[in-house]
Amino acid sequence: MKRLIPLFLFAVAVGLTFHSSPAAAGPATISCGTAIDGYFNQWDWLDVVGTRVTARGNTGFSAFTMRDGYNVATTPLHTSGAATQSVFSAYKGNAHFTGPFSEVFPGRGNSDVDREDFWVSRTGTFWLRAITWGGTWTQLQNVICYSGPGTQTVVTGYIHIPGWGTDFWTFVLWGDRLI
Repeated sequence: MKRLIPLFLFAVAVGLTFHSSPAAAGPATISCGTAIDGYFNQWDWLDVVGTRVTARGNTGFSAFTMRDGYNVATTPLHTSGAATQSVFSAYKGNAHFTGPFSEVFPGRGNSDVDREDFWVSRTGTFWLRAITWGGTWTQLQNVICYSGPGTQTVVTGYIHIPGWGTDFWTFVLWGDRLI
């Protein structure tokens, strides 16, 4: 029996050494500039969906994007009308894509909606501006882009305001054109 225990331990050690679990590769990071520049060659505008999670004070809150002009009171989220407004557009300029969007705050008692502006340069810098609050253009920091399915690019970044809080943004964008 004493001889079997070391043999058993050896067999377990060898099994653990040579056991391979399936590889689970995550999404590939890509150059934001290369991704955005690639849209200029093929597409007339970008379709965009986004989310924001904010850490502020002792709490946090979330929001998501909808087409500019979206109104929760007239088009409740559970309706087909809301589904058609779940994507906003950023139109192509000389060296950027830009477009306004509505930002919905489900945690607010009145399901409040703010207006925001989205801007991305051909070189891959991303900027946001709070239209509702008369804000200035603020650049997303530490932006990382990932390759998504098809023509999708997933973008993450944040805006940190010292003493106020941090807004963590995620956008999924893809190219679109007139048929």
